[in-house]
Amino acid sequence: MSWLGTTETKGLRRSRTFLTIAAVAAAAALVSSAHGCSEDGELAPGSGNSGAGAGSSQGGNGAGGLAFGGQGIGGMPGPCAGRSGESFCEGHTVIHCSDTGTVASEENCKVDGTCSPGTCVEGQGCVRCQAGQMWCDGPHLMSCDTTANPVAWQLVQTCDAGMACDVQQGSCVPPAVVGNTTPTGSYFQYAHFRYQAGSPENDVYLGGMDVGSYGDKIYVHRELTGGLYGAHNAAPFGVDVYQIELLDSDGDGELEPNQHPDNPDHPGPIEERVLTFIETLETQVGGMHCSEIYPLDDRMYSIQCVGTVTEYLFNSGVTTTVASAPGPASFLGYDDVNATWIVGNEGRQVHGFHVGTNQWVPLFNWPDLAGSHGDGMEVVTDQKTMTPYVYISDMTSDFLGQYRCDPEQGWVQENLFDYVGTADDYVEGMGFGALGHFWVSTVEDLSAGMPNVLKEIGGNDLGEYTDPPPDVPK
Repeated sequence: MSWLGTTETKGLRRSRTFLTIAAVAAAAALVSSAHGCSEDGELAPGSGNSGAGAGSSQGGNGAGGLAFGGQGIGGMPGPCAGRSGESFCEGHTVIHCSDTGTVASEENCKVDGTCSPGTCVEGQGCVRCQAGQMWCDGPHLMSCDTTANPVAWQLVQTCDAGMACDVQQGSCVPPAVVGNTTPTGSYFQYAHFRYQAGSPENDVYLGGMDVGSYGDKIYVHRELTGGLYGAHNAAPFGVDVYQIELLDSDGDGELEPNQHPDNPDHPGPIEERVLTFIETLETQVGGMHCSEIYPLDDRMYSIQCVGTVTEYLFNSGVTTTVASAPGPASFLGYDDVNATWIVGNEGRQVHGFHVGTNQWVPLFNWPDLAGSHGDGMEVVTDQKTMTPYVYISDMTSDFLGQYRCDPEQGWVQENLFDYVGTADDYVEGMGFGALGHFWVSTVEDLSAGMPNVLKEIGGNDLGEYTDPPPDVPK
């Protein structure tokens, strides 16, 4: 399979810093405003305004958004410029302006969790729900009670274990297979590092399976004894930490992470990447074939084979459990918009963690993508629309599926990308972050790439990533 790169990556967010290019990061900040929410409807940590820029930060004190004031970011006009005393919609958020033309407060209409139909309506503000609407709150099928004051969701049915809530059918049903195997776009590969058997000292990459990324760092889960193909699920395990650097190898004075000969929006030679080994974290984060890591700046999350999500602090080495529920899981993702953990397994099943009931709830299944089994999943948010997308692959597949939850249709396959030029590669782990690319391990290989996303999201301009931390428990 191949791992391809985007024509433009402005707006897509994996909830983490990834660039070492200050100018690009600053440009991304101009279009970034995160509005995460928790199960109880309160803004999650890191989801309010950060206080960055020249404006006020009255909308909140988290690290995930931007502060909007009269001067806006870097002296640019804020959203309330010329709208003193008004209230208006910006996406799913109601912005209330003060009499002095600064942001007095913000209200996120989508506060209910995954696939909430709550929205902002000009002239009305937040509309929680409308007559006839249904919503799945984890295992709970809800309907809109317009007789209540204010309008509220009421419980219709709680799904039994193994059953999925379906808004279209208005009932609990077996998890459906969503999507097909017809490609709608392609990926471009941008980097490929390979372990050299018998002489690892001559090659930086040490091998491994599960992959995560944060900032300009790449984390790879590896068995420390037994060789590259050891006993697999035998301890001790470790996580190798690498740093990635982009070089101006074409000598034009610019760093261009998405430049590719076949990329119509960024044509040209692929610029060289340099991989540098930093250290090995000797920590148990789960078995090699049923675990995935999710690193941040000071900690790392991991999914265990039995469905437990753990948190490992780099400084103290302390490991704690943050989500405990039985169920097979091999891949871990975090929906930072809805503050929800999402997992997948080799049986091509996707589940979401429901805090209220402390259980993994079936969401959907994906089709056979020409692979032996499911392997690899990431959750990435389109920063422009604040839509979380679940990206999924099979181990030996030549496809990557892109899924989102639609308030009216439920889970849908948004796109399916074919991998070009790496027919002999496969997936053992997938992470997203550094240089705005997906990173994939194939035991002895580490590759990076991204899809042609201008085509995939209805013309949206996906680009460099902002640097707030995810709204995960700390």
